[in-house]
Parts: sequence; C-alpha cells; structure tokens
Amino acid sequence: MGDACCGSTVDIRALEARQRRVLMIVLAINLATFAMMFLRSLWRVLRDAWAELRMESAA
Repeated sequence: MGDACCGSTVDIRALEARQRRVLMIVLAINLATFAMMFLRSLWRVLRDAWAELRMESAA
C-alpha cells in the first residue's frame, strides 16, 4: 500500500473545533424546537382553559 492513505496527519484541534461548532448548531436547533413545542402546548392548554371559563360564565 502507498503512503498516500497513511502518511497524512489530522489536526486534532481543528477537528474538535469543527465538531464543537456543528454540535452547538444542532443543540441550538433542538432547543428552538423544544421551546416552540412547549410554548405551543402551553398556548393550547391556556386557550382551552379560557374557553371553559367562558362557557361556565355564560351558563
């Protein structure tokens, strides 16, 4: 086998920095998705509770 596949070195610090950047982007996307789902659920619960209160007060 030639030295072309085994002769190169990898800059570990650059690789770690790139991986850290990608992981932070993925974490930000996950947090945004979680916040969106949580707020939507909270909105639905509050909307339903408000509708029930309005029904009770109308009766």
